[in-house]
Amino acid sequence: MFIIRPAFSWFWRACVIAFLAAGTVTPAAPQSATVFKPQTISLAGDDAPDGNGQFWRYTTPSINSQGKVVFGADFLYTQNRGDDDTGIFIYDRRSEEITGVARAGQVLPTGDGSFTQLLFTPEINSTGQVSFVNQVATTSSGRFRLYRYESDGSISDLARSGTPASDGNGQISSFGSTKLEDNGDILFTA
Repeated sequence: MFIIRPAFSWFWRACVIAFLAAGTVTPAAPQSATVFKPQTISLAGDDAPDGNGQFWRYTTPSINSQGKVVFGADFLYTQNRGDDDTGIFIYDRRSEEITGVARAGQVLPTGDGSFTQLLFTPEINSTGQVSFVNQVATTSSGRFRLYRYESDGSISDLARSGTPASDGNGQISSFGSTKLEDNGDILFTA
């Protein structure tokens, strides 16, 4: 029996993934571990899924056990030049489609501003949830925010800068990287 495990190659101007089939490798059967050909997800110059701009560069991708890959990207030639030039996307290996999670200029789920810039590499879990930290343009508190995208397309605003720390000792000033668990819990530094 073989288990599918991901292996990544990240290039500044390409998002590429290779899937490895891992078996028991013994001196008598070294061929039992097979490497599949790398699969290009997106290249610099490809059109954005929504038609607004062209992919330019990428963050390191994250993959789940279902073959879905989440990555951040910057764009060139967008309609609002600088106000809509970053985004987070999911590639589905089965459908071979790229769909948007969040994009600079998109209205926040709370309606009090818009996404501006992805700050760290997004993560995806086995259920298709995605965690990400974004800088926002807002009319209320919390210039930096932690979000969770659900597989149904909804986005939850989970934590904001400027809110009290859980131990009551100060406020959250910003966020570091996140770790998304399969049950939806998110570990983060602040």
